[in-house]
Amino acid sequence: MAQLLAYMVRRVGQHSLVELVDPDALDLNEPFFRHSVPDGSANRSIVSFNEWIGRRPAIDQDYSDVCGIFHVSRCGSTLLAKNLRDARDATVLSEPPFFRILRHRLDQTVSPSEAVHTSLAILEPWRKWARQKGTKLVIKFNSQMHMYLDELLPHMPGAKFVFLYREPRAVLESLERKPPLYLLREMAQRKYDLVPELQKIAASPLLLAGASRYCHAMANFSRHKTDAILHVPYPELEEMFPAIVDHFGLGDRLSWSGASYAKARSSHPAPDYVPISEAQLSAFADTHRELLQVAQSGFEAFETSLSNAAV
Repeated sequence: MAQLLAYMVRRVGQHSLVELVDPDALDLNEPFFRHSVPDGSANRSIVSFNEWIGRRPAIDQDYSDVCGIFHVSRCGSTLLAKNLRDARDATVLSEPPFFRILRHRLDQTVSPSEAVHTSLAILEPWRKWARQKGTKLVIKFNSQMHMYLDELLPHMPGAKFVFLYREPRAVLESLERKPPLYLLREMAQRKYDLVPELQKIAASPLLLAGASRYCHAMANFSRHKTDAILHVPYPELEEMFPAIVDHFGLGDRLSWSGASYAKARSSHPAPDYVPISEAQLSAFADTHRELLQVAQSGFEAFETSLSNAAV
């Protein structure tokens, strides 16, 4: 019988449930974890949270077998994950929902510390599974995970991370053109927390939420000065790819490929990647000057913090 591993905890009515999947049934060629989970019940199961928590595994406190990709939205993180999949000594999971409990706390029925411990307990068997294959576990986090740096990083000694970032004009233009579901959901629920500088600016709720997320990410990573995090600007992603591979301790010499659209499903031919024109970016900037001034200020403060740390 296949070993089923927990990958998500969720709340349904008054019940807390844990979803499990056979890791060997995942299609890891898919761009995101949610696409890789098989349909049907043959390789999946659901148990109560209390049942699962009673038999959760002991946690290995040495996280040198784990690597993580933090990022702001639309800065090449999916493309980086796709390129790292070619490493023979890496198992790459793109945005697995292991850490969602940090955000929803099971409708506030668990404490922040319990949520962290639960996330790491979910992660533990996946680490063992990757090690059994002779690989490191590389996790591409979703773009909201910057909010939990203070909670997670102290509990993951030995892990290596990269933070991908990009100037705000391109990020926010992309969010307006292709709104992500998490921002649309937060707008509907009015859960986004605006930085003070954005509260008096007239802009769409989508852009205000996206800009505030961006500013929070820049501020959070400005505070974390550690050799465990390699900072990678989007324009230098291809150039720095060998440094990322080395930082993660992967043995393969990998070739970079950025020609195809990284988010294409594996069952469909990947179209060529076509960057947005400078004219489109300039038109967006002209329309949203005040908003971009706030986000640009956060971006420049972050880059200044990197320069000061390097001195």
